[in-house]
Amino acid sequence: MPGIEKRPIRGGVRYVVRVRDPERGKYTSATFATEPEAERFVSDVEQRDVSWALAEYRRAKDEADELTLNEWAEIHFSALTEPSGATVRRYRNIYAETWKPALGHLRLSQIGRVQVAQALNAVPGSDKTVLNKWAVLTHMFKMAAQDGKITRSPTIGVKPGRRTEHETEEHRYLTHAEFWAVVEATPEYWRPLVITLAGTGLRWGELAALTVGDVDTEHRLLRITKAEKQDPDNPSKTIIGPTKTKKSRRSVSLPVEVLDVLEPLTEGRRRNERLFLPPNGGPLRHRTFYRDIWLKKSVGNSGIRQPYPRLHDLRHSHVAWLLAIGVPGGLATIQARLGHEKITTTIDTYGHLEPDVQRAAGEAAGLVFAARPQLA
Repeated sequence: MPGIEKRPIRGGVRYVVRVRDPERGKYTSATFATEPEAERFVSDVEQRDVSWALAEYRRAKDEADELTLNEWAEIHFSALTEPSGATVRRYRNIYAETWKPALGHLRLSQIGRVQVAQALNAVPGSDKTVLNKWAVLTHMFKMAAQDGKITRSPTIGVKPGRRTEHETEEHRYLTHAEFWAVVEATPEYWRPLVITLAGTGLRWGELAALTVGDVDTEHRLLRITKAEKQDPDNPSKTIIGPTKTKKSRRSVSLPVEVLDVLEPLTEGRRRNERLFLPPNGGPLRHRTFYRDIWLKKSVGNSGIRQPYPRLHDLRHSHVAWLLAIGVPGGLATIQARLGHEKITTTIDTYGHLEPDVQRAAGEAAGLVFAARPQLA
């Protein structure tokens, strides 16, 4: 019967059992944190055999050394290099709020497709919200597999289902007449903002981050180098950070009409001042502007038909207007102007609007019928 040796260590003791390993032909030690664990090992040696007891000991040791998802999350987020610090903090918050409660305590090998799917089904929110949160988890497991922590990501084969209806998310393309009716109904102070959104296709966050120095009146350009976004540490506040993607950093040529409304906003002001500010100062809030100006006045008093357009529909309308007149370069020009990272995004979003493409497709399909043989 093997004996149990009690060995003092800093801060406590360890219990060691020495046995001869039949497979290796030499003595080896099994170390335990408590005496009952050591006694169970001795009992396994006596009642089964040394090989079985050692195999179970090593299996349990390997399992104890394996990372939990919480431990991997800390390693994963601290090793991200490309996103900004604010973005990484947002990822951490998403993990802590969404995935940690259901999966964080489990070891990586314990998490399978079923556990992941159950956690995903419990995530509340719109399709877009769920997809954003899902992307954080899938990337965590992708990197774990790439680093050899797991053999295969348990997110493979799992896909968020469609939960919400998207009628309210459909694009609303304003006609020229509708747009000018909206401008006319907009309080004069805010007209430059509405005209700039429609005349450039900027995202709201890009517009909110504009400073006086971003307006290049000499070359008739608007330089997009930053964007306003939600502060991941305080959702009630916003911060200025990098643009959505690398290609979102761009210079947008300005129509004369847009430049005419922007020039007065730059006169006598410091280059680092925000270009658009509320009349009484303070930060420019999307929610406040959308509620108090856009819905109640700009759209509400315009007389245009419902459904009412969202602010982001000015970006969509901008594209529709350009494609309708056959802007040189077509969707490739649109991609650069909007700051899309990939041309596929532009095609998927606006390809149906390009008249020349649709006309050519129709003519190509017509050739099939023109060559129809005489049927017997």
